[in-house]
Amino acid sequence: MKKSVLVIWHDRWHPDTTYEAMINELFGAWDIKTDKSMLTLAKAEKAPDFAIILSAAMPQEESLSAEEENAICRMAENGMGMLYIHAGLTRIQEGNPIFGLTHARFIMHPQGQPPVYNCAMPGVAHPVMDGVKPFEAPDEHYFCYVDVEKTQPFMVSRSEHGTEIGGWAHEYGKGRVCCMGPGHTIEAVDKMKPLIVSATAWCMKEK
Repeated sequence: MKKSVLVIWHDRWHPDTTYEAMINELFGAWDIKTDKSMLTLAKAEKAPDFAIILSAAMPQEESLSAEEENAICRMAENGMGMLYIHAGLTRIQEGNPIFGLTHARFIMHPQGQPPVYNCAMPGVAHPVMDGVKPFEAPDEHYFCYVDVEKTQPFMVSRSEHGTEIGGWAHEYGKGRVCCMGPGHTIEAVDKMKPLIVSATAWCMKEK
């Protein structure tokens, strides 16, 4: 039986075309469903095996209610794997249920797309980084607040703007949640493929 994945993508600044080739290549053997709204996940009658959150909601879309956010949290708690990439982190508000799921929220990114160098966090060994080599690509350098008391940072991202936590992961009930800041440009997404494969395997408890 095919594993199922729901991909939430496409907004004004992060079109689905940035990620389409990667999703088709890495998840071609899965049952793939895509949508532009997190409401689709919140209202799903059955949780997918895996959810990839690639983009923020459109500006005109209403924010999820606490009840809808809690519905997503329950799916993860019951075993759904979740991978937040780049703009998927941007609408999370501290104190809301999804913040308790990701233990992080987006703060800002400097203007432009400088080369961003990503590598394992020094002194930290995490399965997500097993076999993943450092990579560099033009990208938006995301700066996020990460509650390091509740999640495990595993990657750093460096650019002319500084050094920031670039990836973190943790257990959530029976599920696993992984988040990463890079992923704005096609070049960055292409370089991230080994990382995404590894993060997916970890979230699906295959490593």
